[in-house]
Amino acid sequence: MTPLPCKEPTDTAALLDEIIAALDRGRRYLILTHEEPDLDGVGAQLALNEVLRARGKQVSLWSPSPIPGQYGFMPGIEHVSTDYPAGVGFDVAVALDTAALSRLGDAPPLTAADVPVLVNIDHHESNECFGTLNWVNPAASSVGEMLYGLFERWGVTLSREIAVCLYASIVTDTGGFSFSNTTPRALQVAAALVEHGADPFTLWQQISGAFSLRRHLLLGRALGTLRLWRNDTVATMRLTQEMLGETHAQMDETEHFVQYPRTLRGVHAAALFREQPDRRRVRVSLRSNVPAVHVGQIAARFGGGGHASAAGCTLEGPLDDVERTVVAAIGEVLEAAQ
Repeated sequence: MTPLPCKEPTDTAALLDEIIAALDRGRRYLILTHEEPDLDGVGAQLALNEVLRARGKQVSLWSPSPIPGQYGFMPGIEHVSTDYPAGVGFDVAVALDTAALSRLGDAPPLTAADVPVLVNIDHHESNECFGTLNWVNPAASSVGEMLYGLFERWGVTLSREIAVCLYASIVTDTGGFSFSNTTPRALQVAAALVEHGADPFTLWQQISGAFSLRRHLLLGRALGTLRLWRNDTVATMRLTQEMLGETHAQMDETEHFVQYPRTLRGVHAAALFREQPDRRRVRVSLRSNVPAVHVGQIAARFGGGGHASAAGCTLEGPLDDVERTVVAAIGEVLEAAQ
């Protein structure tokens, strides 16, 4: 499908009604999220899956990357597959938390013949509006928060399972309600989800209190690579394939590692560099602590994207070269802001 121009909806209520109509009238549905999935994308997938199945729909859930093992507690996680359902026709596909079709990895192109309606629901301002119906709301803390609003308008009765999925989405994308995207709306929605059965303490234990020893050993190795640049205003950390091999950890256990360089005193921007298995590419996670550094724009320079304070991209080249390139780009932004 050809991406449509990205525009703010002139009538959000009417757009939501169109999305609801598409979700109501179909029979077979494909729900997708981005590569290297996080709990916003996966939680949103599982919540929508619960709603559609309760309405008697046939639903396939697909992820371009393996689901991290620590997400095993999520209701319905067994329905998510990394095997793309090739040769199966769908009435509607829904891409969640996905800013561009390229973030779907090696999925076959979603042609109109295969999927007549592609619904794109996302909160990244870099979203390319690639769907037939595009609901992009950068003011939302998470796609989980957006789905809560959609379900409200749809008249969905929230089960405990749906509440857990949406709460996990919101609590992780807001950094436990500590990031700048923690708005009154996000807190209000989270409170409503608790009323519907999401248990904050249990979910904290499941999300953040059950890490493996190998994950902590890997973190220890990574912390040893912390480095400050640009008069101590930029902090970086790296993960190599050697570290993974020595600790027997998996790359999907490194979620939130980028928060550690971000917490250093006086740091305006932070980056985590993860060497990929082919050793020819580096996945870069970027975080900003100040409005002057819009890491989403920096990531976009390298073919990535994201939010003003959190973004990512993948660069080709040796780890040392990629680190210098990205740090230089951040430095240019800092110098321009002075």
